[in-house]
Amino acid sequence: MGQLEDLPARGTMQEANARAAVGDPTPVAAPIILGFPSTADPAASRRPATTEAGDAAGAVDENGRPVRYVEGSGIAAPRPSGPLVREEQPTILPAAPARGPDPERFKLVVIENAGTVNVRSHRISLAYIDAPDAEATCTRPNGSTWPCGARARTALRRLVRRRAIDCLQLDRTSEAPVRAADCEVANTNLSQWMVEQGWARPTADAPKIYAELNKAAVDAGRGLYQADGR
Repeated sequence: MGQLEDLPARGTMQEANARAAVGDPTPVAAPIILGFPSTADPAASRRPATTEAGDAAGAVDENGRPVRYVEGSGIAAPRPSGPLVREEQPTILPAAPARGPDPERFKLVVIENAGTVNVRSHRISLAYIDAPDAEATCTRPNGSTWPCGARARTALRRLVRRRAIDCLQLDRTSEAPVRAADCEVANTNLSQWMVEQGWARPTADAPKIYAELNKAAVDAGRGLYQADGR
């Protein structure tokens, strides 16, 4: 750090004090410190200082307009030699939503009953429904019986036919021979369709929509809720 004697305004202050001591009214010119304009010229404080070198450097902005440098004396600024280009900020994309597990596709499945599908590697129990076995029978109002289980199986077979089904196993870690899964064929949910047609009843843990589909089937007398079993 420099001594106080090195300050550019110290000599001027000493000269002004000496003149004042002997009664000399001659004003002392104000010094220029750190390149700022003298206060002797009020207009200079309102006028930005420029350098010919800055205006003649040939620098232009991205629109081709010349760049004018405004700086005080003694304050250096870098001089770009080429055109100035605005730096684009990188676009921050939102994070992609997390994907759930992909369903597994099974071809040439065998419909064993209204709620069980054999996919050869294992058997699938359709999720959220309680369906009758293939041998189950239902009783008509007159006391006779009809093969409601076989008819429920036939209804599911007609829906699937020979098309592939896509199933999402509820317990992904299970290796049991019979595994609960939510299955679709051609974007039609098998469990929901069976309840809607009255061939199965929803389980206690089924989503709310199953209860609504079941009520509609009961009111319409479809499937297991037929009055005469036809």
